[in-house]
Amino acid sequence: MPEKYYLDTAIWIDYYENRKDKYRPLGEWAHKLLSLIEEDGHIIIVSDIIIRELGNHLTNEQIQTILKAYQKNIIQVGLSEAQYREARELAKAHDIPAGDAFHIIIFRDNQAILVTRDHHFEGFKDIVEIAKPEEII
Repeated sequence: MPEKYYLDTAIWIDYYENRKDKYRPLGEWAHKLLSLIEEDGHIIIVSDIIIRELGNHLTNEQIQTILKAYQKNIIQVGLSEAQYREARELAKAHDIPAGDAFHIIIFRDNQAILVTRDHHFEGFKDIVEIAKPEEII
């Protein structure tokens, strides 16, 4: 059965901009992960929230270029009203940004592995699996 992955916005931007930090090839690792997902026939969950967040950094054309490259592996999802309410409650209860709570509900309900470098999510390892690209490749 194929694995499902939910890539945080920063991972998509690492890939698109081929970013590096002082010591690590972040873009290269993101690219290798996406290639592995594609080769193995795994699934990438993309939410409306991820697309909206990407829009803060990239043009619509750039976003469509990224998504089109992996379209056969992508399933796009949105939040139901019940998920939205639960995410708002989660954000309030754990004092985290609402956007992070929305992501948590989406990848939990889709049984996806969250691929991120964001430390906001570390407190939710009991709910979902979280990994960095280099831990998967």
